[in-house]
Amino acid sequence: MHLIDRHALEQALSLDDALASQREAFLADRRGEYEQPPRSRFDWPSLGQRTLVMPALRRGQPWLTLKIVQVSDAGAVTGQLWVLDTRTQQPLALLDAEPITLLRTAAASVLSAQLWAPAGAQTLAVLGAGAQALAHVRALAAAGLVARVRVWARRAEQAEAAAAQLRAELELAVEAAPSPAAALAGAGLVCTCTPALQPLFEAGALAPEVHVMAIGAFRPEMCELPPALFAQAGVLVDRLATARTEAGDLLQAQAQGLLDFERQVRELGTLLLQSAPARPARTVFKSVGLALQDHALACLALSRLGLLP
Repeated sequence: MHLIDRHALEQALSLDDALASQREAFLADRRGEYEQPPRSRFDWPSLGQRTLVMPALRRGQPWLTLKIVQVSDAGAVTGQLWVLDTRTQQPLALLDAEPITLLRTAAASVLSAQLWAPAGAQTLAVLGAGAQALAHVRALAAAGLVARVRVWARRAEQAEAAAAQLRAELELAVEAAPSPAAALAGAGLVCTCTPALQPLFEAGALAPEVHVMAIGAFRPEMCELPPALFAQAGVLVDRLATARTEAGDLLQAQAQGLLDFERQVRELGTLLLQSAPARPARTVFKSVGLALQDHALACLALSRLGLLP
């Protein structure tokens, strides 16, 4: 069995690799090629932690992936991604799950922005300053979608540190914002990457034309976005069946009568088939993260490393 660490994965995979793998994964899912049981969750109140288990298999391929993630109440996340050969029932590789998760999640957001970002949008507001927030800035910048970034976090020192790190890495104007409203003012692109249980801002704080990439709320009780935003927004999701059970932002808006799944919500894979999809003034890509995304990128990484037989 091969052990694949962060460094090996970062050397093996580029953003272009991730975008291509995620585009193909969403299109393959639309064709019904992926088997992905619901994400299992196990809570450990005595530890202040929970375990998430995410399996996936693509029909016609022998590789079964199984991601096991440990999440603490403080927001710390660790995980491993197993790749098993179903022909032998033996593990082929064990990968560090974090770089796979960061890259596949950011790549999906980039795909959504390439489809639905307002014309000329160059300012990105990022709410949250953790690893996922940084990964999104790097990916959106590498894709040429942003020139200016404002970062807000509940702890001002964390936002300042993230802004300084991004300025050192990227040729971008990056600053820390004192409030969500200050970060959002005039921004055509927004990323929310937090474990919030309540909306981070009012719908009126958003620009008239904006594309929001909502990453953090992956359980029904979580919520980053104001329900009022969905009253007139177009909505993309990674997978409809998963969003209907896990996407807290959407479920809470639906409960208030502000979101109609049938009328407003579409899958990213469906929109990827359109050459020039029409977009409403305000759009949302709500991601909860799919095991099939991990499968696609993990298999690509092992192929790049010459480890798939």
